[in-house]
Amino acid sequence: MDLLSSKHCSFILLRCTLLLFSLITNQGTAWSQTPIGATRTKTTALSEQRVPKTGWGHNLPGKGSSFGEGGDTEKKEKLPGAQQQQEPRTGWLHNTESKKQKGTMEQKEGASPAQLRLEQAKLLRDRNHRMIAPPHFHSCGGNQFIVTEHKLSVPIYRNSNEDGNESEERMDIYFSILELKKENDDAIWKSLQEEADPNNRAQCYVKMMNLQKANNLMLYLQGGPGFGAPAPECGIGLSESGSWAGKALVGKYYEKVVLMDQRGTGKSTPITKQWLEWKFPDLFVLDATATPTTLEDSEEYEKVQQAAKVASNFMAQFRADNIVLDAEEIKNSLLAVSDTDDKPYGCALGQSFGGFCLMTYLSQIKHPPKICLFTGGIAPMLTPVYDVYHSLWQRVKERNL
Repeated sequence: MDLLSSKHCSFILLRCTLLLFSLITNQGTAWSQTPIGATRTKTTALSEQRVPKTGWGHNLPGKGSSFGEGGDTEKKEKLPGAQQQQEPRTGWLHNTESKKQKGTMEQKEGASPAQLRLEQAKLLRDRNHRMIAPPHFHSCGGNQFIVTEHKLSVPIYRNSNEDGNESEERMDIYFSILELKKENDDAIWKSLQEEADPNNRAQCYVKMMNLQKANNLMLYLQGGPGFGAPAPECGIGLSESGSWAGKALVGKYYEKVVLMDQRGTGKSTPITKQWLEWKFPDLFVLDATATPTTLEDSEEYEKVQQAAKVASNFMAQFRADNIVLDAEEIKNSLLAVSDTDDKPYGCALGQSFGGFCLMTYLSQIKHPPKICLFTGGIAPMLTPVYDVYHSLWQRVKERNL
């Protein structure tokens, strides 16, 4: 009997506690009418209502939101079928647009900063900038000059190869930089002389020079075509009155002179008969043929015709349009910033065929050198090139008869 009384008291105490709780939460009427057996269910429902909404899964978009599935259905019905099936932008992978532009770097459309950094890293890897020798010094007229020698890897075909497909073939472009030694620069040049790895040496050079613009760079484009640029220590006078380069540097007009061996010439990857024989062996299969009268009907003749077509397209990659793009690659490799589009050379000097290259520079490059100096290299502008060479051929014949 005492046991039943104690259970009855416990039950009454529990009922009173629940009733008091319901009164505190303004649910007195509901709890007073709720059967005892429904107490557990109602308590569970109340606890679910009181769970704080602190997780991303709780903050779901409302019916009027255009986010994901909760967008305005009337607007969705007006969209084309392809857009209705578009995946909702619900995760961080979709939110590639930055809410705030960081720094002054302009992002390409649809590219995130991480993608831009990856592209820049790939570009630096493919460019493979090397300083192939430690810097060397030359004294002239009380001034000390420094010459550094560099190489870059550039694509042979910048558009497509002879088959119309993208090609990854590359070649080396050599260039040297002539500059005056400044005061208190001994530590910089000593560290470059001690660095043994060509790639690290080039990276240290770019970092230490810290060029933000190319205003103080002067580019020299050699004549020919077919010749490399003159060597600073023996092909160009270094005194102020000895050459244009000495005047530019000693006269404080520019800080660095860039001497580029155009593709296929000098210390750049050369184009020789031996190199062409290695690259296009079918082009020379008829050299030892003793019966030229039957050549057109032979299989070798067809091979030569095909090889000549491929070789001609290859040789067309060594014209002025690619030469000026190589010069742009050199400038970009020397600047310490990634955005180099609107940072042109301060000056460019074109000698003979180099002037033809400058005309191409002014015609095809969005930001050509600020000053272009021509020395006998003005290409025909009002007369077709075919007429010029036809007239030249007639004059050559007259003088050789």
